[in-house]
Amino acid sequence: KNLPPVFFGKLSALMSEIHSRGVLYFDLRHMSNLLVRGGEPFLIDYGTCLHVPPLVPLLKFVDDGAELYIKQQVSPGLLSPRENRRIKKMNRLSRMWFFNKLAGKD
Repeated sequence: KNLPPVFFGKLSALMSEIHSRGVLYFDLRHMSNLLVRGGEPFLIDYGTCLHVPPLVPLLKFVDDGAELYIKQQVSPGLLSPRENRRIKKMNRLSRMWFFNKLAGKD
């Protein structure tokens, strides 16, 4: 279903809060881990999270890209041209992502 622009601002704020605590979520692309109640985002299933404060600046791009992926899936009309370019780049990078190799997805 389409979600309003304000939802994505709230999701981004939630991810920023998680990152500020030194946590990488790593599983946001699986929308089954995202609940929406009353227009508010809630994350569940923290099994793939890592608490590695020094690595957050280097790896938060994975979570940031997943936010865009969700936006593309549920409200593609809200994507800017810049966000669309970033999604294409992230899709290319995800084919090389080491977790995909470990899971036998590539």
